[in-house]
Amino acid sequence: MYYKRQLEDSFLKYSKEYKVLLLTGQRQSGKTTMLEQLIKREGIKRTYISLDTPNIRMLAKNDTENFFKIYKTPILIDEVQNVPELFPYIKSIVDKTKKNGEFWLTGSHVFKMMENVEESLAGRVCNMHMSTLSLSEIYKYSGSAFTIDKDELLKKYQERKKHNTNSVYNDIYLGSMPAIVAKEKTDKNKYYEDYITTYLDKDLRYMANKIDIFKFQSFIKILSSFTAQVLNVNNLSQMSEINVKTINNYLSILERLGIIFYLHSYSNNLLKRAINKPKLYFYDLGLVTYLLDFENSNDVRKYNQFGALFENYVISEIMKSYLNVSKTPHIYFYRDIDNKEIDVILENKGILYPIEIKSTSTPSIKACSNFNVLNKSNKKIGTSAIICTSENISSLSENNIVIPYFLI
Repeated sequence: MYYKRQLEDSFLKYSKEYKVLLLTGQRQSGKTTMLEQLIKREGIKRTYISLDTPNIRMLAKNDTENFFKIYKTPILIDEVQNVPELFPYIKSIVDKTKKNGEFWLTGSHVFKMMENVEESLAGRVCNMHMSTLSLSEIYKYSGSAFTIDKDELLKKYQERKKHNTNSVYNDIYLGSMPAIVAKEKTDKNKYYEDYITTYLDKDLRYMANKIDIFKFQSFIKILSSFTAQVLNVNNLSQMSEINVKTINNYLSILERLGIIFYLHSYSNNLLKRAINKPKLYFYDLGLVTYLLDFENSNDVRKYNQFGALFENYVISEIMKSYLNVSKTPHIYFYRDIDNKEIDVILENKGILYPIEIKSTSTPSIKACSNFNVLNKSNKKIGTSAIICTSENISSLSENNIVIPYFLI
C-alpha cells in the first residue's frame, strides 16, 4: 500500500525549476517509492539506477565518464552518497544543458553533511528532505506547516477525526516507517532488528570502517532513553563506558543519517541566562520503542518517561509538517540556568510563539508560567499554546490555546 507523500507536489514543481534535485532522508523512509510514483506522473522516460548495486557502484567510481555514456539523462540515481565522485561530473553535465529536472538524486545522508555536494553543485541543486511518515500522511489528512493560527486549527479540527490517548500510545509504539504503517512487515521487532543490522550496518561501514558495530548498537540503545533531554555527552559517556570523542562521532553519524535531530536553545543578547546545549530527538518513535524493548502499546502507556516520548512525538511531527512542504522550520526550545523551560518556541516573521507539551488531556494554565521569560527578548510574543492529548480544542485564556496533538 502506497501512502501519498505531501512532498510530491513540491518535488515536481521544483523539478521544473532546478537542474538537479536531491532528496535526502533515512533509509526505508520511502524516498525511492515516492520518486517511482512521480516518474509515472511525470510521463517521460527516466532512467533509474541504484548505487547500492555493487557492479553499478564500481562502474560509477572507476569509470565515471563511461557511466554517464551508458546511463543517460533524465535520470534518477539512488543512494548517490555512495559515490561522491559523481558530483563534479553532474556539475559538468548540467552546466552544458538548459533543461531542468535532468537529475533526481536520493541520499540517506543529510544534505549539509554529504561529502562534496555543496561544493560541487552550489546553485544548481534543490535540496529536499523526507522524514518518515507524518501523522497527517498516515491518516490521509491534508497537511501544512504547523502554526498557531486559530482559523487554521479550527479548520483542521472540523476536517479530522478525534484521536484519543489510546491512539497516541499506538502511534508512538508503531512509529512511522512506511513498511510498518502499511503492514507490509507485521513483525515490528524483527523489522527494526533487520533495519539496524542490515541498513545501519551498511551505512556505518561506509562512513567509518573501523567502527565497533556492537558498541555502536549498545550506544544507540542507551541513547533511546535520553530522547527529549538536553544533550549531556559526559552522562552518556558514563552510562555507556564509551569515551566522549567516540560518542560525539556516533552522534554525528546518527544525525548524518537522519535518524536523530536537535533542537537548539533560543537565545539573544537580552536572554543572557539561557543555556546553549541542544535537546536530542528521534524522527521515528518506532525505532525508539524497539530499542526500549517495548512489546506493545501498553508498554508505552506504562513507561515512566512517557512525557518524554510524547514530547519527542509532538516535536518530530512539527518538524515533519515543515519538511513535507519544503520549508525550513525555525523552531527552538528555551532553558536557563534557573531551570525555567519552554518546550518549543516557533519563530515566524520575528514573532515568537511559545508552546508547552503536556502528556495529559486536562492541562492547566500553570503550564504556561514560564512564557513570560520571553518578554525580556525584545521580540513580539504571539499566541501561546499547550499541545496535549485532549480530544478537543479549547482556550485557557484569551491568548493561550489548548491544541490536541492530532492537529499538528
